[in-house]
Amino acid sequence: MYQEYGVPSTSWPPPWKHAGIPQRSFLRSSIFENRDKIQKKFAQATKRGIGADARIGGKGDPLFELGRVGASIVRMVKNKIRDSRSWAVRNADTTINRKGFNYPLIETRKMLGAVSWAVRMNGVIVKKGNDTSRKTD
Repeated sequence: MYQEYGVPSTSWPPPWKHAGIPQRSFLRSSIFENRDKIQKKFAQATKRGIGADARIGGKGDPLFELGRVGASIVRMVKNKIRDSRSWAVRNADTTINRKGFNYPLIETRKMLGAVSWAVRMNGVIVKKGNDTSRKTD
């Protein structure tokens, strides 16, 4: 959340001394930049999920198809994070010195590993996943 929306230096409570964190939207911007692809994928998934070929438990199963869309969006978001050097605000010199490199949004790769998708029905997760491929859609 801190990276996505940024944090002004004035919001950090004393006694912390912090220059703030610039906004580096990787989630919202990924969705916005790929909205046409995502809409197309949802339309395809819907067509396959309710079409004559729909089969519960396999290709054509609505949950399977929504999972495919989720995995595709996960890849888009992860690719955006991996490409952060080309678009994100540069790390502060103190951060670069601490990390030993300037790669915004990447330090331990925990955030990359945390990007996932879930299908919910009535607020309950019924299917979830985390695509780790490097494929670009």
